[in-house]
Amino acid sequence: MQINIVSFGYKHGMPSGTTFTVDCRVIKNPAQDIFLRTFRGTDKEVKKAIKENPRYEPLYDYLVNTTYSFLKEERKAILIGIGCHSGHHRSVAIAEELAKDLKKHCLVGLYTISVKHRDIDKE
Repeated sequence: MQINIVSFGYKHGMPSGTTFTVDCRVIKNPAQDIFLRTFRGTDKEVKKAIKENPRYEPLYDYLVNTTYSFLKEERKAILIGIGCHSGHHRSVAIAEELAKDLKKHCLVGLYTISVKHRDIDKE
C-alpha cells in the first residue's frame, strides 16, 4: 500500500483526491512569532513550538487514529492532506511527524510512505 502525505496551505487551495484532510489551523500559527516566522515546519524550533501547543496532541491523535482506520481497509493507496494557512509551518511539521511515526511503526515492505510539502516555498 502507498501512503502519500501532502502538506498544503489553504490560501493556495486544497489538494485534489485526498482520502481525508486534517486542518491544523486550530494550533497557534508560528508565523505570528517574530522569531519563528522565517523558519519552516522542517526546523526543530517550529516542531518544538507546535508540539508544546495544548491543541497539538488531540489533533495529532485524531490524525493517527484516522490514518490507521484507513490502513485497515484494503486500498492500494491513501492520500492524506494536512493543511494550515500558508503551508509553511504547522502542516509541514505535522506531516513530517506522521511520516516519521508511520515509518517507525509500519511493517517494512508492507507500506511505502511519501511526504510532499506542496506550498512550503510559496509566498
